[in-house]
Amino acid sequence: GLDTCSWEEVQLALTAGFTPDAITVCGAGFEKKELAQLLEAGVQLDLESLDEVRLLASIAPGSTLGLRVGLPVKRRRGWEARYAGKFGIRPEELPFLRRLLDRSTLSVCRLHLHPCPINNVRVDQLLSHLAPFAELCSPLESINFGGGWGNGTTPNWLAASSERVE
Repeated sequence: GLDTCSWEEVQLALTAGFTPDAITVCGAGFEKKELAQLLEAGVQLDLESLDEVRLLASIAPGSTLGLRVGLPVKRRRGWEARYAGKFGIRPEELPFLRRLLDRSTLSVCRLHLHPCPINNVRVDQLLSHLAPFAELCSPLESINFGGGWGNGTTPNWLAASSERVE
């Protein structure tokens, strides 16, 4: 598949021959017009904020989506409360997200994350961070590890692992 960040990148991907179901789009601050175009194109949406989830619920009830998860920075002795990037839904937003999903007919099937500087993260720590998000999925179909793993920050467990995490 192919990760994209805008309607323009989706158009390029379609022109290059990618099928809509092989394209994931994850970009900050989608507005109504762009979300409508992406829905019409049939690509997989991975939303990054509560505002985007609210907007999708208002224009396309019953849609299936992915969530971009905000990851905390890994420190030597545990997770730090600040985050590796400015994008993604964070654990403290989960109560609001649960209420929003309960009130809508949206369903979550995918998680999407970008590692940024989280080198040497243990898989159990990463999975414990993802677990509350995975509970929102019915079922969890995939985890998109996005970009950034190949830039010298690839955790040893991910680079060496070929096992599927259940």
